[in-house]
Amino acid sequence: MLVCLICNRFKEMENAMHSLKIKLVIVDCVTTLFLKADDLTHAQRQHQKLKMARDLKLFADTYQAFVVVTNRATTVEGEGGLYTNPQLGDSWAHCVTTRVCECELGQVYKLQRL
Repeated sequence: MLVCLICNRFKEMENAMHSLKIKLVIVDCVTTLFLKADDLTHAQRQHQKLKMARDLKLFADTYQAFVVVTNRATTVEGEGGLYTNPQLGDSWAHCVTTRVCECELGQVYKLQRL
């Protein structure tokens, strides 16, 4: 239950936020948490994913902090050419408020505000 363990650790971190006055949280490659959750069904993974997104948004609002979450993406060739396919899917995509795409050199080439 790696995902549940991470969620519990997040709650511990949240308890320390106020006293430490932390204003930036970075979750690198959140995709890994859900790809390695073999003990959960697809529905349980979806539930945990959306719960984490909700908790991170609430956290940012409560502490007036920034939360940056990276999501692995792949390039897929379709009828209209190449497009980006985020590994966490559409449900996660609807949870974000600002999307930043980076190229391999780390330069921001697209900033989309939702």
